This record gives sequence, structure tokens and C-alpha cells, in this order.
Amino acid sequence: MENKKFKIILRTYFLILIILLGISPLVNSSQLSELNSNLKCNSFWKCFFEENFNKADFNQKKKISEVEDTIFLTEEEKILEEDFSPTMISTPIGPQGACLTYIYETQWGGYGTSYSQFGEIPSGIDTDNFGNIYATDASNGVIKKFDSNGNYLLSFSSSAKDLEIDNQGNIFAVTPSLNKLEKFNSNGSLINYWNISILGTLDKIALDYFGNIYILDYSEGKIFKFNQNMSLIGQGGGFGTENYQFENSPLDIATDIYGNVYVSEYEKQIKKFSSNLSHIFSFGNSSYGIALDGYGNIYATSPSKRLISKYDFNGNLVDSWDTYGVSTWQFENGSLRSIVVDSLGKVYFPTVYELPGNNYPPFKYVIQKFSPQPCVECFSGSLIGDANGDGSINSGDAHLIAKVFVDLTPRPSNICCIDSNGDGAINSIDSLLVMKYFVGYPDTGLVGQFCS
Repeated sequence: MENKKFKIILRTYFLILIILLGISPLVNSSQLSELNSNLKCNSFWKCFFEENFNKADFNQKKKISEVEDTIFLTEEEKILEEDFSPTMISTPIGPQGACLTYIYETQWGGYGTSYSQFGEIPSGIDTDNFGNIYATDASNGVIKKFDSNGNYLLSFSSSAKDLEIDNQGNIFAVTPSLNKLEKFNSNGSLINYWNISILGTLDKIALDYFGNIYILDYSEGKIFKFNQNMSLIGQGGGFGTENYQFENSPLDIATDIYGNVYVSEYEKQIKKFSSNLSHIFSFGNSSYGIALDGYGNIYATSPSKRLISKYDFNGNLVDSWDTYGVSTWQFENGSLRSIVVDSLGKVYFPTVYELPGNNYPPFKYVIQKFSPQPCVECFSGSLIGDANGDGSINSGDAHLIAKVFVDLTPRPSNICCIDSNGDGAINSIDSLLVMKYFVGYPDTGLVGQFCS
């Protein structure tokens, strides 16, 4: 019974949305005005526009305006948008096989000693369950905490070079020069510390889902596994030519939700180990920083090539993007190091920019943030109307088609799965037909059929 009520409420909600789209004149002007007032905007396209304002440039706004046949671009908005254009990077693997687009959002930092600046490129970075970002700043002797938009929250004393956060929000930080592991709470208060003499030079740290601690020994090329009491329970690696060994120095370490361990190696492939540190396989190219998302995809930075690469769970290259260039998030002289992906799939990576000329300071250290957005890929046999490729047709698909129309999401080369009426063009009608199909209206064009 409750499920039936939920469906009725859901269908009623989208019926209201369809009415706002102009599909049915079932409400009078005063009712429509009241609905519009509740929405705080007076049409679907203006609501859509306001929701996506920060992602829209001038031409995209103009396109939405043309749909409305209303001019709502002020001179102030034009000025604000003159230097703004969203940067999109397409990658074909995401949740449930759907396509994702990574959009540059922001960056923060700089060279210096102030709260939001860094004395060196953060070599350690991680996120907590609330999306806060923790980054090492060994030159200034602190670990810094920011919110997900880069707003400074606090600092606490530590000369750590790497850190990892557990499920309770505690921070584990390693200081190679002291062979020291520290544990802090989320406010930066020291809980415990260990001097680990068994290691050569502890360098990087990772935690698994069960709270086990993996420490990478840079000088010995070894991986050490400890339990939560810091008792040694396993080790692997070492220098050599066997598939489980390292020919060059290991650089970074990460774990997935199954307890598998990933280690990058200088000028070599990434190695994947089981939780007992048995080698499984190697994959990819020369990488430095590595991180995983909740779907088991692996992200890796390559300082020499200035690339960020994304691999699936089996080590197949999904996509890569080049950080060389002149866009806001790119650089012509600089380098990458660590990388982290938060629970929402947002990607953060520290970058060092080498400033041209005789600038002082000669470097700028920043953390960059990219957020995933759905994109579209159509194939022969794709379900028409299923814009995000998740196997169903719903309001999210209508929303995504609208984004393609106004150029907020890249237009795919094959448009068959979003061309709802088969006219060879993408416009508001295609989005409309998908919404009608979702709420059970008739006359929905080709929606629900398959691409030939």
C-alpha cells in the first residue's frame, strides 16, 4: 500500500512538472502562478537554467533564452560570463557503465605560509566522510583541513609527508624523516603515535576497509601490513625482477573495498596485490599518485607526461586527460603528484605550477577539484530515451538531454538514443518526450524503442 502511495505521489509530482513544461493546460493561471512561486522560478527552462547557472557560459544562457523566447540576460551576467567557460573531459566508464564527464570546478592554494597556502606541493591528500580535504604541508610543519570547496577550516602540527583517513574520521600520518606514524582525530588532536624501527624509510600509507594499515617502505621497496594495534601481520614486495617485486622505487599505495592493494612504481606499471600481498597482475603506465573510487576504478597521475589516467577494476585504460595547456586547470610548466577521489566521485589532485619569467615565488602550489557529471554515449541497440545508459528511462534522462541541447554536456557523435522523435536534431522536444514517457503519457515518439 505504501509503495502504491509513493508511486501516486511521484507521478503527481512529474505531472506538475509536465504542466509547467506546457504539455497540458490542466491548471488555471492562478494555480500555475502558485506552482511557479513555490518553484521560485516561472518555467522549466528558467528553473533548469538557475540550477545550472555556474556551469553555463553566455552562449548557453542565450540558447535557454531562445527556448523561452524571453531575454533575461542582464549586462551584469554578460560581464560575469566573459571569462568563464566550463571545461569538460569525457570518460566512458562510470556508475552502472554510464558515461561520465569530469567538469573543472575550482582550485585553491598558492605558495606561502598563510592558512590557505602551501610551502611545497602537498604530497599527501585524503578526504573524510563529510567531503573535507586534508593535505600535508611539511615545509610549514602542518596538516591543513579544507571543506570540499577549498575553504580553510583548520591546521594542526605535523611534518607528515602522507596521510590517510579511516572510517571514523581519524587521520593517520607518516613522517619519513622520523619513521613516525601519528594518529589524530578530525580536529587535529593527537591520539597516539608509533616509532616504527622495523622499516627502512616509511613513505606512504593506506588503510583498508577493515582498518588494517599498509605502509610503503621507499628505501627497501617493501610493503608492510599492520593490524589496528600496529602489530606486523604481513609484508611483500622488495627490490628484484619477480612480478611481485619492484625494479625501481615504489611511489604510492592505495586499497580498494575488497582489500586489494595497488602500488605505483617509478617508470613502471602499477602492481595489484591481494590483501595478503600476493601479486595479482600489473597494468597501466608509469604513474605516481594513485586513488580509487567507490566503483573500483583506479585514478593515476603521471608527472613526466602530465597525465591523469583512469583504469577500470581489471586494469583496462578507460580514459586519460592531459594537464598540459593554457586553460585555468592546465599548465605549461609544472607537475602532478598525489590524487584522491571522494565518496561522491569528485577528484582532487595537487599541482605545482612553475611560473614564467622572474616571478617570486617561482612556484604556485594548488589543489584542483573536478566533479563528475553524466554524459551521453549512444550505440546500435541503445534504448532510446535512456540518455545516461543505466537501462531505465526517467526524469534524469530528460534532464541530461536538456543539458546536451544547451551545450552543458558534450553532444555525442551518435545521437540516436537521445533523438526522441527521430528528426536528426536535439532540442527541448526530445527532453519533453522522455518526461512524457516516464509519467505514462501517450505519443512519446521513439522513446522506449531501440537504436538501429
